[in-house]
Amino acid sequence: MTELYLASKASNVFQDILKRLNKKAIKCKVLFISTASNVCEDKEFINKDFQVLKNAGFKVINLDIAKEKKSEITRLFNNSDIVFFAGGNTFYLMQEIRKKRILGFIRNKIKQDLSYIGSSAGAAIVCPTIAYVKDIDDLKKAPNLTSFNGLNSIRALIVPHKNDLYIKSKINSIKKKFPRYEIICLEDDEYVEIKNGILTKREIL
Repeated sequence: MTELYLASKASNVFQDILKRLNKKAIKCKVLFISTASNVCEDKEFINKDFQVLKNAGFKVINLDIAKEKKSEITRLFNNSDIVFFAGGNTFYLMQEIRKKRILGFIRNKIKQDLSYIGSSAGAAIVCPTIAYVKDIDDLKKAPNLTSFNGLNSIRALIVPHKNDLYIKSKINSIKKKFPRYEIICLEDDEYVEIKNGILTKREIL
């Protein structure tokens, strides 16, 4: 069953996601992908996300796509129950995915039986395009990015951190530039759940 959980800030909503996951934490392997944070100075959010998963009882395996060979990346994906794409720079993350030529592989794994959790940049890459993030993310961090096509696992565009004043000021511009897509704006206590094509926006009260 296709199962995605797309958050603005996963550590804020993970306990609610945990209730809805089809997988049980005990003996469940989570592939934690921190690649998007490689170009970020402050990595505290990565440590928080990682610890939340550990505290939930998962066996967490860290993966930096930029540093591993394609064969090892696909092996780790094939041996995991859940993949967690952490936040950071969306363009850099997609650049590294494309460098390793694994975009189609990841898309197929999501269609099969791999549960997907994406936080911020990790939520943006599953959209049809990541071009909309140019208004809120730094494209210069990915000088070798060759395409803005995303994983196309959902038909909407996810805009994280709506509560940030700068990002909030860019929402109307994004809507005007991408009128063909539904724009879903998430505050840091909200996430989107997609199961078998049914999209539900959830808020932690």
